[in-house]
Amino acid sequence: VITVLAWISERQERFAFLQELLVSYQSQELTRLNQQLDKIAHEDALTSIANRRSFNNAAEREWDIALREQRSLSLLLLDVDFFKRYNDTYGHESGDKCLQSIAHAIRDAMMRPADLAARYGGEEFLIILGETNATDAMLITERIRQAISELKFERNEGNFSVTMSFGIACSDNTSHIKTEETLLLEADSALYHAKNEGRNRVCIA
Repeated sequence: VITVLAWISERQERFAFLQELLVSYQSQELTRLNQQLDKIAHEDALTSIANRRSFNNAAEREWDIALREQRSLSLLLLDVDFFKRYNDTYGHESGDKCLQSIAHAIRDAMMRPADLAARYGGEEFLIILGETNATDAMLITERIRQAISELKFERNEGNFSVTMSFGIACSDNTSHIKTEETLLLEADSALYHAKNEGRNRVCIA
């Protein structure tokens, strides 16, 4: 009888141990799945930087901070020059690789963890720079422009570079007239001027 009871007790302990392992595994798997879903929701699938939804959340947060603490805020709108021609000439796969390289170059050229770069759509990118005035925004943008111009892409014809045009809009928040939408419109207008003035350059609203 004692032997039987001991066997039952040992079996129960093993069963309890296996249950704990199963619960632990399910918990870890659930955490992993939640992290993966969060990544899908906030990351651009092609370039692995933030997507537009993530950017909108960050822009709203940074805008609230800028208004509350009366800090400067800068918004950058970037567009790859002649990207349609690039896609038509070398194919969409090469175009995708080009965008991936550009996204990585943008991310590497940004020095502060709080700054956020996102793919806006197609060949356009957005960058939000908190606590950044017009002068500093120009310096950061020029560093990014230079990093992208130094990228080299190999083709049968040899190596070649791509360029980007940049539009900058800034708010010093000394008044509450500007909005997030206004900043985006100003950045878009500045980008339009950069394109018209010859591309591969930075214009500020």
